[in-house]
Amino acid sequence: MEAYNRWFENFIQGRLKVIKEPMDRIGFLFNEKDKFISLNRGTDATQIVNRFDTLIAREKVLSELKPVNIKPEITENLKIDKEEFIDYCGSSIAVRIVILNEMGILEFLQNKMLKESVGFSANKLAEVISSFFDVSQKTLQSYLNPMISNGVNDRNNPLTENNKTKAQQKLSNIGFKIK
Repeated sequence: MEAYNRWFENFIQGRLKVIKEPMDRIGFLFNEKDKFISLNRGTDATQIVNRFDTLIAREKVLSELKPVNIKPEITENLKIDKEEFIDYCGSSIAVRIVILNEMGILEFLQNKMLKESVGFSANKLAEVISSFFDVSQKTLQSYLNPMISNGVNDRNNPLTENNKTKAQQKLSNIGFKIK
């Protein structure tokens, strides 16, 4: 999925910055979407197709907007905050787990599970997290077990310096203050 996202961001978004005419942009998106569909299948491909559909819909709306003449003195006083949406859906499983850990979500879930007598284990926590990540419980458990259980092989432990740095950078980009 990460490779698809990089391709989409670099190639598709990059080309859209160059193409000025709205109808040319829409045509480009339809052509690239058709090429992508003919070469790719599966859940990851479906997410990229959805991104194409979103961009196509946006371009259609933008192409229908009529330019408005606004006096220059008015536009100078306007401050338009353009919120940028950063998509981290392509982040690795390990980085996502580190983000949950950095934000205290894993600890919160652990305490909630203990408090409500559900019982706590890496497997139970993986079951909860898999309900809102598109990742299997078994895969998540292999990452969570080294973090939670003593005497377990650290091979899949996501709490590496590299993963922590990536997670902290993403949280900082979102606006969280990092310790």
